[in-house]
Amino acid sequence: MDLDFRKGSLIDSYSKKLWTNNNSTEFMVAEKWQSLLFDASSSQSITYDDINNTMPLPTGDFSVRTIIKANSFPNAVNGILEYGDSSWRLGLSLDNTGKIYSLYTQATQSRYQVTSSIEIKVGEWYEIIQTHVSATDSTILYVNNISKTLAASANGSGTETNNQALIGDVNTSGSFFFDGYIASSQVYNHVLTTQERGKLYNEFLHSSYISPPKRNFLLNKNINPNEDGLVSAYDMVPLNGEIIDKTGNGNNGTIVNAIWVKDWLEFNDTDTLVTLTDGTILSGVTKATILTRAKFDTANGTICSKGTSNGSRLAILRSGGNLYFAMENGGTFYGTIADTDTTSYRNIAMVFDGSLTGNDRLKAYIDGVEVTLSYTGTAPSTVVTNSSFRLGLYLSSYFGGTIQEFKVYDDALSLDSIKARHNNYARQVNILEDFSGNWADWIAKLPLWWTLKTWTFTIWEEVTDIWILKAWDKYMECITAWAIAIPNEQAYGIWEFDFYKGLNATFMVISFLNNLIGPWTANSYNIYIRSTESIEFDKGGSALSSTAIAYVALKTWYSIKVTRDTNWKFTNYIKGWAFWDEYVLIDVSGGLWTNPVTDNDFTTSKYFSIDLNAWDRIANIKISKWVIV
Repeated sequence: MDLDFRKGSLIDSYSKKLWTNNNSTEFMVAEKWQSLLFDASSSQSITYDDINNTMPLPTGDFSVRTIIKANSFPNAVNGILEYGDSSWRLGLSLDNTGKIYSLYTQATQSRYQVTSSIEIKVGEWYEIIQTHVSATDSTILYVNNISKTLAASANGSGTETNNQALIGDVNTSGSFFFDGYIASSQVYNHVLTTQERGKLYNEFLHSSYISPPKRNFLLNKNINPNEDGLVSAYDMVPLNGEIIDKTGNGNNGTIVNAIWVKDWLEFNDTDTLVTLTDGTILSGVTKATILTRAKFDTANGTICSKGTSNGSRLAILRSGGNLYFAMENGGTFYGTIADTDTTSYRNIAMVFDGSLTGNDRLKAYIDGVEVTLSYTGTAPSTVVTNSSFRLGLYLSSYFGGTIQEFKVYDDALSLDSIKARHNNYARQVNILEDFSGNWADWIAKLPLWWTLKTWTFTIWEEVTDIWILKAWDKYMECITAWAIAIPNEQAYGIWEFDFYKGLNATFMVISFLNNLIGPWTANSYNIYIRSTESIEFDKGGSALSSTAIAYVALKTWYSIKVTRDTNWKFTNYIKGWAFWDEYVLIDVSGGLWTNPVTDNDFTTSKYFSIDLNAWDRIANIKISKWVIV
């Protein structure tokens, strides 16, 4: 028997047979594996009957291997697996504390045993191997490749007499269901050798059965030390407890408690900061720019500060639902904008030009776009002279979040310069979701890399060419309605997908640019296939354009393409069936408004979300181009 749920299938690789799913056991992505999630309260299990004719019983020596993570121990016996008939069976289960029951019975030989100590903790992954040597009637149990002491037990035994194999249960009656994840279960007709067990354990530790993401987020952090006006620059990669000034000016920063994670420094809003060696930079200058890429994890906190008192400071901080840009030198002056974002990495820029007058001296930009500030006080003509320059702290306001890059200029960068530098951070998004990482076995599952909202979906595949789809193309079909999402940060470029509307009087929503998991949110752009079979281009629930009714047919595949250029113009195309095999503009005559349509309300994205109803299908999602402003 060889069931590896990490591959997303209930097909046994040995017998090539599909197991029966009882009470809607679900595939879920858990850590690095896709696994079956068993809910004991719902009596979930998978079974296969007539094993003698398809999966011969190893009635001599044998080994059993399984990979599990328990969510709880709700029963006296919590079944992992059982395999056998009236005369021979084996099994593994847990008691209500985390001890492991080992079962083996055949003719005159029987072993009902339990580990002498608790071996399984809730919420952790374990590899369990059970081996049995028939000649000596001896059983050995290994947990994470370490042998465990077993003692005789009258409990933990199943009563399987039906020539059946079970996973997630050890009994055909009663309540012995498992609560948690099972990633893999195998039965071998020999005793695994030390070398074999070592290889399997190494595979358990280091392998991942979830295929690599179908997207390539490329963050450009190549700092040019010769940029005009650049006086200090940091890629936030630590070296010997410091961040290194990439300009070569030697103004390194001393790290206090901040942690390096991947491409950034992480601050905890309690005691983390970075102190620049030369805090006098920018002192007394008439022009200055601060550029940073950062994400707030908390409501309040300071990204950077020069100076240690109100009225004499340069600072970017957040407090009370507002983002502050302070430029003070002998008096109060700051600009604010409402801001509560705790999920997005953003390019934040503060530009000061003392040669201008009044409030024009201070400007701020987020993701390459100038924001409108509300000003308080009178603008100074020079930056405060001070020897303190810190990241992550002003007074007692620590920063909670991450900083990916930080740059300081002694010049007032223009809008075009800010925009160009923002574009240097552009993430090249290439998503091709063709569901190729999912088995087309008609089992309800959450497709790899998708995020749960509410769902019951299956993966199918076509066996012949049907205009849009080709033979063996896979598609996702909705069984019960609602939504799932895949991460996608593209806000400009091209979005393409194939769709099939299954029923009349229902609708489909594809939120191709969305800042929440659920579809049709306030901050989203959507393609809305209405119950009248019209196609609507929608912003947060309000139509921007719409076709006439009956624009598409039911139970027919079409392709949609949406483009958005850097001037915020959306253009929508369709192909398939009556529109043939080349994209044409979606015709809104007889409907509403125009196509193309220009809208710049939303310039960031986190998800590509879909809201389907029963029998609706989607396939071949393609997203490309650059995320730029």
